Amino acid sequence: MKLSQNSPKKIQYNLDGWAKNYLNTMLNGLTGHLDSLFYPFNTNCWAKSTFVDGGLEGWWPYEQYSYWLDGLVKCSYFANDKENFNKAKNIIDKGLEVVDENGFIGAKELKVQGQGNQWVHAVFFRAVLFLYEVTADKKYLDKTINHYLSNTNDYSLWRESVNIENIANCYLSSGKEELKELAISAYKLHCSNDSNIETKMQDYYLDKPINIHAVTYNEMVKIPALLYCLTNDYKYIEASIKGVERIHKYHMLPIGIHSGAEPFNGTDSLSCVETCDISDYCWTLSYLAEITNDNTYLDEIERIMLNIAPGVMDHEFKTLQYFSSMNQVISTFNSNHSTSFTQTPRMAYQSDHYPECCTGNANRSMPNYIYRAISKKEYGYKINFYIPGHFIMDDLDILVETNYPYSESVKIIINSNLKNKELHFRIPKWCADFKYQTNNICKITNNELIIDGDFKINDEIILEIPSKIEVVETNEGYLVQKQPIVYTLKINEDIQIDVNEKRQVPGYPAYNITPTSTWQIGLNKELFLASAQLINVKTNNLFDNGNYITAIGYVLNDLLLEKTHTSLVLISDYDKGEIVKLRKNGQFIYDGDLLFTPSIKDKKFNNVTKTKITLVPYSVAMLRWTIFPKIK
Repeated sequence: MKLSQNSPKKIQYNLDGWAKNYLNTMLNGLTGHLDSLFYPFNTNCWAKSTFVDGGLEGWWPYEQYSYWLDGLVKCSYFANDKENFNKAKNIIDKGLEVVDENGFIGAKELKVQGQGNQWVHAVFFRAVLFLYEVTADKKYLDKTINHYLSNTNDYSLWRESVNIENIANCYLSSGKEELKELAISAYKLHCSNDSNIETKMQDYYLDKPINIHAVTYNEMVKIPALLYCLTNDYKYIEASIKGVERIHKYHMLPIGIHSGAEPFNGTDSLSCVETCDISDYCWTLSYLAEITNDNTYLDEIERIMLNIAPGVMDHEFKTLQYFSSMNQVISTFNSNHSTSFTQTPRMAYQSDHYPECCTGNANRSMPNYIYRAISKKEYGYKINFYIPGHFIMDDLDILVETNYPYSESVKIIINSNLKNKELHFRIPKWCADFKYQTNNICKITNNELIIDGDFKINDEIILEIPSKIEVVETNEGYLVQKQPIVYTLKINEDIQIDVNEKRQVPGYPAYNITPTSTWQIGLNKELFLASAQLINVKTNNLFDNGNYITAIGYVLNDLLLEKTHTSLVLISDYDKGEIVKLRKNGQFIYDGDLLFTPSIKDKKFNNVTKTKITLVPYSVAMLRWTIFPKIK
């Protein structure tokens, strides 16, 4: 099976509405300016022949820098921002010039195998291969192939095996048998080495919680699926499917993404999400969707991208959270309630987190979502996501007019003559009353509207994707949604710049955010649904069309912020070492009383008062109360 993204093709997107605003906001914020702000983004590490030349401490600055670079090149391309696109292209071109006689690209220290050094190439070459796809310049493919055939790594250890992704894609583009053999042998070696914990193919069948760094698992679980594209051996794709099912069974949160505070963790309202996992999990799901044609993966991606991904950023894309959670009613330098790096500001909104992986990786999620909006198939094209704008891919030319997800109607206008083609449109699995209008022959199967035949200029296809307000039961309480949007309580926020935080630069601050309105709210399901009304509020916030819900809830009069002291917080030996590094880097580490968002698990609430509440989309709120205790 060939993946649609491998070959060069004509791709011209002119986005509109929220999508255009989102990418422009990214480029006006961190995405367009990180290279002028702070280390490691203010040095092109790929242009350095040694770590010493770049003042680099190891492989990790390359990882963080390459996350940003992959996001920048895609974001600027889809935003039609030539200045930023040329900046990203020039950075990549300079990096490709640092090459030895065998074709290996990068600083000489990166050649050392088995220490994670060459994991960074897996991230960098995603950006390189994207340039090959949209420019059709074969040098980008050839340079990547020559690097992987330079015999410097067997790609069998830890995250260095993620390079199999690029090796497989290079094979699918070139047909070079050496690449296919390298990919298969590398993964065979990976699965035979006991030091590769939880990422061997046989591990994905285990029926127990995952005990590993979530980013590593996300990066590795897609590798068997890619090998299926090379071999047509079902055992590979089955392993990836089972690996994702294991995430779902033990670590999936009601908002649609798994927990992870470095390692995977639980499923309660305080379980954290690491921002890196937003990008990496969706990237893996997009491969599985492409290969299996299972639209459930696309539904997952949409839920994450329209809720969680923007929710961890401020509305100017200048600060972000390293960790976030469904319930977080305080977001300050010392409010990190996770069991990881508790005395660090990982749940605060700031630009320069330590390490800088999430700051870099946050730039990838929305551009990758837009990148996967349309797939070219043997039968024609598939529309995966409903994003407003003008889309051209080879002989497909369509105009998508919609305010989805805040409206239920999508109009597609055909701008090209298509002969003997099929157009497939994803029908979200949650949509029970999907409707469509078209003059062409069509059918519905496997959650897809399939329209077959010849298309003429100005042909119209109208989709209706309705949803209703729902109250979903969780293991602790209730979650409110109007698919695909998740709703959370509107909490008034007092936003203050943290003057003690030295890891900030002018215009890209660190914030302390505290609540100034009631957040202790529970719900009675029947009363809520009987009183719920969808209203529209005028707002200028990014990604917020003002579709709010008003209803009746209950104030939990006895619930307060949890108070403790730094001396009572258990910190692992690893975390202690990282905190020492933070102190050396000038980050302020607090010693004193701590205020955390309280747990609602196993608590009973009897002292309650009825009140009117307003819920807003998850993407809007910096402080949020998303899982509501049940009130009988």
